[in-house]
Amino acid sequence: MGEPRQQFEARAVCYRCHKPQLTCICAHVRRVANRTRVWVAQHPRERFHPIGTARIARLGLDNVHIELVRSCTQTLPPSLPERAALLYPGPRAVELAALQPKERPEALVVLDGTWAQAHTLYRDNLWLQGLPHVRLTPQSESRYRLRKEPAATCVSTIEAIVEALRILEPDTPGLDGLLASFDAMIDQQIALINQHRAGQRQPKGPPSLRGAPRCSLEEPERLVVVGFEAARRSSGEHDALVIVQCVAIRVATGEVFQQFVRPPEARFPTPFHLQHMGLDPQLLEAGSTPHALREAWHRFIAPDDIVVAWNNSVLEALDTVVGLPRRWVHLKSAYRSHAKRVRGPLSVLIDQLQLERSTPPQLLGRAGKHVADIVALLAYLQSRASR
Repeated sequence: MGEPRQQFEARAVCYRCHKPQLTCICAHVRRVANRTRVWVAQHPRERFHPIGTARIARLGLDNVHIELVRSCTQTLPPSLPERAALLYPGPRAVELAALQPKERPEALVVLDGTWAQAHTLYRDNLWLQGLPHVRLTPQSESRYRLRKEPAATCVSTIEAIVEALRILEPDTPGLDGLLASFDAMIDQQIALINQHRAGQRQPKGPPSLRGAPRCSLEEPERLVVVGFEAARRSSGEHDALVIVQCVAIRVATGEVFQQFVRPPEARFPTPFHLQHMGLDPQLLEAGSTPHALREAWHRFIAPDDIVVAWNNSVLEALDTVVGLPRRWVHLKSAYRSHAKRVRGPLSVLIDQLQLERSTPPQLLGRAGKHVADIVALLAYLQSRASR
């Protein structure tokens, strides 16, 4: 017989700031009631970077939206506010501080990533190039001691946001606190690096949760499992995502949410697609508008809910179309911390684990079965973690 396998102990993660519990920054971040809309275009590689600073903006600003920009397109994203200006240095950019009050933008677009990634986003998305451009002249060098900036005038995402808001709304309290949160995050990371270099072992963390998200054990009453179906895309175009069915279930109470949206005629699902989704075409023909979907969703969801999806792409899509609370979990990542590898769709995993499905009769089609699979896997992980 071979050597017995060692139990893999998952590293505890904060699913609010998406950092390890050891370096969680949530306690350091205080809310700021900013009036100017901050719209962050984020490079995909920056989303879960351990020292990325857009997470401070997401946790700390009342009026902020983070959009993951994956594809190259000329089309303005539907969530982009009106009268937005791009904060980006260049010959076309006007000094933000030099603008008169009536000339100032009502929303600020900020690129999040390394300078090379920001350049790629700008180069590949012509809609960014079409926005009015503004720039900053930082009053001091960046406090980002872990990433080398290409020039003394270059600063991190959160530093740029704070500097811009100081100009646009100097009377808003709490902006300095965002930089204090930034300093705390950098201090934590440097301390860990120094400990590692000195050969010091970290204190042993809590026992393995065996793939169960910590929030599912500590706040089960907040969990809302989600899924959706989308309209087909037109060939050769970068269409905005159109959700045709959105489903959710509040795990603790069994309360369900289901809404259908009628897609444009050019993107109405084919009979084959409808069969694959397990939906009757009449449901979509009688569907509501995207605006009605968003309103219904916000009547169902609460700001302190924790949204759970199988993978990150579902969360990103729903956040773009209907908007999500500030806390969410992609269960595939949490489960992988226990299993190390996940192959195939969720339905295959449920079959392999021989878990019992219980799809609420109100939730229809493939999306309804999918959220039932997530609920079943959550229950399985919670039972294992409590042993």
